[in-house]
Amino acid sequence: MTQQEISKCKQKRLGECLCEARLISPEQLDIALNEQNLSGKRLGEILTIRGWVEQQTIEYFMKR
Repeated sequence: MTQQEISKCKQKRLGECLCEARLISPEQLDIALNEQNLSGKRLGEILTIRGWVEQQTIEYFMKR
């Protein structure tokens, strides 16, 4: 992912950024968002529990 793409992510939601970086698929995002609505857990937590994204990656995108 280029610095320009990372800069654009600052204004987007975590799930959108991870999809654009091709770290998760749109289908995975939909599953995680549905789970988030049911459980109230944070998206990053759901993605890491499912093993789709590492915690370090979530933290990286959250800082951007």
